[in-house]
Amino acid sequence: MDGHKEPRDGDILVGYVTPAQLARLLRRSRRTLDRWHALRIGPPRVQVGRLILYRRDPVEQWLGSREQCPRGQSTRRAVGCDDGGQG
Repeated sequence: MDGHKEPRDGDILVGYVTPAQLARLLRRSRRTLDRWHALRIGPPRVQVGRLILYRRDPVEQWLGSREQCPRGQSTRRAVGCDDGGQG
């Protein structure tokens, strides 16, 4: 991996992922994550010294904020689109 141990149950780092893990999950490079951070368009991250971590809950919220409704009409409506989120 990248030199950091995997979190264990009871570990303070449960619920966090490393940049390498997040990059793999998102199918993007670590460089892309760094660029997103510099542009302030990526998920929030935590930095303690040189250690960078991403908390899973905010990453999921960030992903949700990136959802887009399809343009135009279709026979099936996307949940949350055109109904005020009441889908």
